[in-house]
Amino acid sequence: MGRRIRIRLETRGIRRDMRFSSLGGEERFYLRASADEPGWIDITNASRTGGEQHLFSARNLDVAERFFWGLFGSDRRSRMHMPSLRIPIRADQVARGFCIELLGSGQSRLVDADGENVMAATSDISDVANLVRTSHWMSVPLRELKESFSHPEGRPAFQLSK
Repeated sequence: MGRRIRIRLETRGIRRDMRFSSLGGEERFYLRASADEPGWIDITNASRTGGEQHLFSARNLDVAERFFWGLFGSDRRSRMHMPSLRIPIRADQVARGFCIELLGSGQSRLVDADGENVMAATSDISDVANLVRTSHWMSVPLRELKESFSHPEGRPAFQLSK
């Protein structure tokens, strides 16, 4: 069925900048300790033709790992000509146990069931979509998330897009 995706981020915290890229280096991702939120991680990306852009901030590496599993898992399905999975993207479709807070400052946050901020981004529609998708990727065990991106029908965690 093709190559397996391997993503492993050390969860002991970021002591220095981390960088990884797509095959060929077309798109690069950077993970840095946040200067604004102690203990948080800022994730940025840059393409070969553009400058570095802030994607989101994550409470920890576990949150960032789920985002990247979802991002690269979806890309892998596409390259393997597998059908797309139905992953909600609207703020009112956030996974059970999570909510999206839209702040007046043009920022948005993904908040977990304990009321803890998990992820932060702008209130731009594409950034809110990333928060919502990540809530769904975080709501299932990692093993099931990985299996779902390899399974032709998206099981056990997801259904196919219609």
